[in-house]
Amino acid sequence: MVKYNFYQLLILLCTFGMLNTGCGNVDSKTHRAVIVIDVTGSVNQGIPDKDKVLRDLQKAFGEGNVSEWDGFQIGLTYLDDLSGSSIQWFKKEKYEGSKLGGNYKKEGRIQREFFQHLEASIDSMLKQVQPDRPQSKIYAKLCRTANKLLRKPADKYYLILYTDLLENSELANFYSADTLTMAASKPMEFYKKHFAPTCKMPDLSPVLIHLYPYRLPQTDVLINHAEKFWVSLFDGLGAEVEVNP
Repeated sequence: MVKYNFYQLLILLCTFGMLNTGCGNVDSKTHRAVIVIDVTGSVNQGIPDKDKVLRDLQKAFGEGNVSEWDGFQIGLTYLDDLSGSSIQWFKKEKYEGSKLGGNYKKEGRIQREFFQHLEASIDSMLKQVQPDRPQSKIYAKLCRTANKLLRKPADKYYLILYTDLLENSELANFYSADTLTMAASKPMEFYKKHFAPTCKMPDLSPVLIHLYPYRLPQTDVLINHAEKFWVSLFDGLGAEVEVNP
């Protein structure tokens, strides 16, 4: 009589379909996100710390929607006056294979180490912030970032934005009440005329956008109109948008 140890018996049961629990492939996902932090203008009062950024990232993922098996591609970047800051990427590959062959504890440890490294990197990045740049090329930055975000395949896409929303570039000046009123009243028309010719936004239907506006008393009215424009634009391009979720 052939004797089997527990592991060999489990493999046989799975192979012949006599056991369903623990035999299937892991349902792992890849979460791809970019965190954009505006350091233009006098916005240093609104720039988040690392703890808030990590809380907001977890909020975007959603409670119970992330497992130890999942993979992550998380990018960090400034929105500066040049709108050309590179995206610094941090990656953890998702586990692909059977539950039987996976190591739940190992994947959990790898994930914890990944987020610890990410936390340290966010902290280092924020300590290097030098605000009070002269221009806010918000659209140029967000358009390039959205295209880069969607360039690689993933199961979930996220864009987390910290900004005062006030475009101030050769494309448009949202510090002008007339310009901002026009933009907020007809966002898609304004986008097609003033923004799209320089950089076309991709289809944003796969993307969840969490928007955290910087607010100052002296610009609060302008920011209300700017928020209406950006939310309407993102929504019109297919994204799911939440403000201060």
